[in-house]
Amino acid sequence: MTTSRWPRIFVSFAFAVVISTCATVQPTPATPTPLPTATSVPVTIADPTGMAPEEVVKTFYTWYIEGWYSQNPEHMLPDAYKQTGYLTDELTQKSDQAREEMRQSGPGYDPILYAQDVPQHVRVEQVDVQGGQATVLISSSFPGHFLEITLQQANDTWVIAGIQRSASPSEGSATIPPSQAESASDAESASTPAPYNESTFANWQIYRNDTFGVQVAYPPDWMYEEVTADPSAPPIGAPDVKMIVYFYPQEWGLTTPFNLELTEGSWEEYRASHIEPNRSEMVELNGYPATFELEQVTDEITILRYLIENPTDKEWRATFIDYVSGFPERVQGNEAYVELFRQMMQTFEFIR
Repeated sequence: MTTSRWPRIFVSFAFAVVISTCATVQPTPATPTPLPTATSVPVTIADPTGMAPEEVVKTFYTWYIEGWYSQNPEHMLPDAYKQTGYLTDELTQKSDQAREEMRQSGPGYDPILYAQDVPQHVRVEQVDVQGGQATVLISSSFPGHFLEITLQQANDTWVIAGIQRSASPSEGSATIPPSQAESASDAESASTPAPYNESTFANWQIYRNDTFGVQVAYPPDWMYEEVTADPSAPPIGAPDVKMIVYFYPQEWGLTTPFNLELTEGSWEEYRASHIEPNRSEMVELNGYPATFELEQVTDEITILRYLIENPTDKEWRATFIDYVSGFPERVQGNEAYVELFRQMMQTFEFIR
């Protein structure tokens, strides 16, 4: 590759002091205009406390990659990634040293990505936890691009302690195997949405958004929050994500919500900015042809998606995302809420 596109974030500042030479006037230094620093811009990323090693890695790299694509100011400052709390001090020092060496010698690679360009996304391939040490192998959207991330545990927080290029996963463990916690019958149930029962929805509320042309019913004791993409604000997801609606029982808050994600763009653009599923199949949601996708994050963790394309405008898609039923610790005791979410999907409609 002859053209380097990875962002150059090295900034140097020079301050001038103006001193009068007049004998009757005492020299007075000019007051410089305050300049932006990394600490003057809040870094927006989830607190890593309590996250599993693979969640820490996926969250950090998603933030890092999406920030460059959005040209978010918080990422353009020299110390932004240091403020996240996701990296050890030693690793940030090594990264600083590598950046400085490349600044002096000319364009090189990004020491966080180990690439000259910025990939679209990353995917967790393997996870190995041994006591307070963990190794997470990730791949990116670049063919043959693998990184080995080492983490250390301090109290309840895993932090990234090392990053290095890696070969592809060894034969016999090239990708994360199907979840041992999910039986064949569980997988069958996950891909089969709940049947429509009109009496169930008699007292449900209706969420309707005329701007994006969608509506869906939700249980009377649930709430929702809308987040809309804004070019002047931090990204809310992949580049094609225009809005996310979080649905959740009132007692939960926004801890582990169920999502409705609205995207705009061609199918090729959607697939390029979203991780390829480990498994997919066609299902039906309220009369719409839909695609069920299962992403295997680790041996035990899966993310379930139900993708519906607008039949009158192929550029628009609605994706229901279940971040609960594929997480053993989250789903325990919340099976009834998962069933309600599956019933919700059977009320979804495009209204334009």
